[in-house]
Amino acid sequence: MSGYLLVSDFDRWRDSVELNCCFLDFADPYELGKFKIAKDIGTIEAIKFLMISDIFARIEHGELLAYGFRTLPHVSDGPVVIPIHCFAQRPEMVDIEKDIIIASGWRYERVRVGAGTCEDVPAATISTGTVKTVGKAGRPDTYPAARVALLALSKRDPTSIRQPANRLINHFNVEYLQHVGTFGLQIARLSERTLREHLKRFRQELAEMGKYNSSN
Repeated sequence: MSGYLLVSDFDRWRDSVELNCCFLDFADPYELGKFKIAKDIGTIEAIKFLMISDIFARIEHGELLAYGFRTLPHVSDGPVVIPIHCFAQRPEMVDIEKDIIIASGWRYERVRVGAGTCEDVPAATISTGTVKTVGKAGRPDTYPAARVALLALSKRDPTSIRQPANRLINHFNVEYLQHVGTFGLQIARLSERTLREHLKRFRQELAEMGKYNSSN
């Protein structure tokens, strides 16, 4: 790593906000307002989870940048830009409270979030550390890449994720193939069966955040 990147990344990290409290700077004002007036612990934690999830999505889409000290699988010389694939997952609030991100065998500590986009740093920095994620059966886990595709589809058309897999499959694979390489996976279409499984998981995540109701 060049000296220039070390200095640049350290300055960006220093000027950013700790992961645990980054929602105070970057959350939706309406949700933040509800958080500030909430009284009971359950409501406070639920709103914070929702705000952190939204920030994860913004980092994943390159709208914000996250920095941290990599400790696994090898130690970084200083703070580095955390690859966006690390945010294609459900936030683990126990780790968030400690400013830690763990994803696919990679661990980052003293994590901070800052304003900026992927265009502000070299592309190689954003993708550093991309690895294949492995599922329970030893196969590469395609859900993180599928989740990015589903988020993109639902952003363009919120009704798309309500469609059955057999109707969505073609539109999904067009989007999926644009992202899968970023995750270090083979560039290949997913089957209708796999999409059905991913849709179920994706809808469940949205439902837990209050963003999906199967009865509507």
